[in-house]
Amino acid sequence: PRFATAIIEERDLAGMADANEELDRVVDRLLNRRPDIRLLFLVGSCPSEVIKLDLSRAAQRLSAKHASVRVLNYSGSGIETTFT
Repeated sequence: PRFATAIIEERDLAGMADANEELDRVVDRLLNRRPDIRLLFLVGSCPSEVIKLDLSRAAQRLSAKHASVRVLNYSGSGIETTFT
């Protein structure tokens, strides 16, 4: 498998940008640069309430938008995995 890591700029962390729009922009840029990608993971290290972004919904939306790419969500949050 091939892995891609995208870092959204600092202004997003300060709440100055819409996180969904920024994620879409980064994924679009990545897939334009690497059209051979067929599987993409969105990995969250914090619960969606903390990062203000529902990666599960984002994965569904991006999978529908990019029909040739399967986008999956994975929670790497210690908070979520500790209590499940």
